[in-house]
Amino acid sequence: MKKIKKGDKKNKKGNFTIKTYKIMETKYALSEQQISSTLQEENIILQLNKGIYYTMNEVGTFIWDLLKISPLQFEEIVEQVQDNFDVDDDTCRKDIEIVIQDLTKAELLVQVI
Repeated sequence: MKKIKKGDKKNKKGNFTIKTYKIMETKYALSEQQISSTLQEENIILQLNKGIYYTMNEVGTFIWDLLKISPLQFEEIVEQVQDNFDVDDDTCRKDIEIVIQDLTKAELLVQVI
């Protein structure tokens, strides 16, 4: 996954630096190598090349449904999730980054320019 915009964080004593990365400008879209359907408010996705089925929780389904409409940047997804779910900013960003990484690794999402 392409990682953009590097930043630094230091511990409280300032002894070391941890590199952090934010996925900011890349747009994500659903892969053409999948088909999906909604069953009882849950998305079921078949990755066509691998023949593997995936299911998503409520937030994952919400993100998937957003990406069905059009490709979105990380920040656009964060904004939509925060507008529709009671979640703090840090948790939201971390969870969405994990979802994007997992879906990209499973070849269910692709990066678009």
